[in-house]
Amino acid sequence: MVRITPVVKHLIITNVVIYIALLFAFKAGLTFVYEDYFMLHKSNLLGFRETVEQNGKEYYPIYANYNGQRVPVALRPADNFKPIQIVTHFFSHSLADLFHILFNMLALFFIGPMTEMVLGSKRFLKFYLFCGVVGGILIAFLDPNNAPVVGASGAVMGVLVAFAIFFPRQKLYFMFIPIGIEARWLVTGIGVLSAIFVYLDWIGADSIGSISHFGHLAGMIAALMFFYLGKAFPKLLS
Repeated sequence: MVRITPVVKHLIITNVVIYIALLFAFKAGLTFVYEDYFMLHKSNLLGFRETVEQNGKEYYPIYANYNGQRVPVALRPADNFKPIQIVTHFFSHSLADLFHILFNMLALFFIGPMTEMVLGSKRFLKFYLFCGVVGGILIAFLDPNNAPVVGASGAVMGVLVAFAIFFPRQKLYFMFIPIGIEARWLVTGIGVLSAIFVYLDWIGADSIGSISHFGHLAGMIAALMFFYLGKAFPKLLS
């Protein structure tokens, strides 16, 4: 067990404080704070998203798979994207699911400190924010699923990639599962599974769910970009 490091500690505190504040705001009827400023909606700037028009407004259809058929189950306004959401979304979590923030923060607590000690606190914070922001950009513009996204999963997945790079043979354990998996194989497996689910989303075969598989993949890609770009721009990302 590694003692919690400064940046990891403050990231966990920040996430918890924002979660509690948004809960109070939501219960006070200020739902727009959460939905407009802490939820990452999708942008159609690139023009590849399907839209439908109702009463003069554009909407994204949200699909689910029922009995092998792709069926629209909801509509989301197509103009809800705001650039600030790229930064804020990975500091907020689903208010209806306590396990969402719990699992993300537990993962950060266990794998973050060793990664922070290798990178150093300053560079680790840059790395975490880079993964969250770049992952958010990829999600906003390229995610084939039109549903909005919240959560630190992308940034945490980035930390997991860094952990696997620094400690490839370190075994990681899931809760209640006594069998350890080497970090390099765990990251590879998560990446492959995420890519498969993203492909299913793209062809419309995946059923609607609460997990952003593209968000996981985007965070992992962002982590690799950080280390690759760090060689080209050492002063910026050191």
